[in-house]
Amino acid sequence: MIQFTNAMGSLVAATASDVYIVPNGKSATIFGLTVANTSANPGKVSVRVGTTGSLKYLVKDAPLEVGGTLIAVGGSHKVVLTAAQKVEVTVNNTVMGTTGADCIVSIMLQ
Repeated sequence: MIQFTNAMGSLVAATASDVYIVPNGKSATIFGLTVANTSANPGKVSVRVGTTGSLKYLVKDAPLEVGGTLIAVGGSHKVVLTAAQKVEVTVNNTVMGTTGADCIVSIMLQ
């Protein structure tokens, strides 16, 4: 059975956040992943996917301007994850404050 869902999170600066983890026995297609700067300062964002110990970068240290948005997955770009794989997002500029960005992941779960 196919189910559409989303995951949302407020990101803490300089801390890797697991925004979404695929449930056991399922696979997921990420068809949208957006990170928005909610801080008064610019920063950088990295997005990794995979399992702990073997995460791979989708985006590494991309600039995130004040009021700006990074679309890491969208349009014709999709990412397929299997059970227990995750989406990890890091905003790596500590001047952004404790909740420097928001992240939304759109998912098709099977």
